[in-house]
Amino acid sequence: NRHLMFLQMPFNERNDYINAVQVPGYRGKDNFVATQWPLEDTVVDFWRLVNDHDVQHIVLLEELTLQILPESGKTENFGGIDVYCKETEQNDTLVSYTVHFPEDTAEVVYMNTNTEETSVTVQNISVVMLKTPLTNQSIINIRSKLGLSASSTSTNCTVVCTYVNIVTPVQWLTLHNCRDGAKLCGLFIAALNILDMVDAENEVDVFYGVQQIKVVRPEFVQSQEQFLQLYDLVKTYLKQKNHSKPN
Repeated sequence: NRHLMFLQMPFNERNDYINAVQVPGYRGKDNFVATQWPLEDTVVDFWRLVNDHDVQHIVLLEELTLQILPESGKTENFGGIDVYCKETEQNDTLVSYTVHFPEDTAEVVYMNTNTEETSVTVQNISVVMLKTPLTNQSIINIRSKLGLSASSTSTNCTVVCTYVNIVTPVQWLTLHNCRDGAKLCGLFIAALNILDMVDAENEVDVFYGVQQIKVVRPEFVQSQEQFLQLYDLVKTYLKQKNHSKPN
């Protein structure tokens, strides 16, 4: 329960609940937030989460099935929260955006004896949406794109994917073909922590990296296939890292 997150500021008579947990990064600090893809009536709560907890990066591990980002270059109101979004890059595997809250834009006035200038400060949020399955290379690319590493000073990152909360056998029969977002979020966060371990210590303990986040949510990284992918990720990363070193 101590890893559960709550929305802070009262907003249009909505409560403080959101399906999200804080997850530790490589050095133990709660650098990640794992949350479900919002429903139509909870998109506003997703943006409250981002705003309340000063999220700096958002990773959408699946393509949009529900519109939670405005069209590029436009501002859209989600239940009372204005969100501005602009696409910055698109390729075969991902789309990048910058997002900010226009109502949070602050005017700073600089004064001296002769002139008075006004400067507008904007806190941009980096967003990456994955268009392909979560492969080793896409994990490495997203990590590089957002500048997420053991030495990064801005790793407050929210990871979003579909959750399947199975309660009864009947629901299992209905949902068994759905992707399990808890494991998808877990795989991505475990991968980033493990790559941070490689960079910082030049050695790795995949099992420890996984157990560190399973304490928060036991559903993270359940299958042998995911463990094998994490080991393979380390091999791929080290090969690329060694190849990039000057001779």
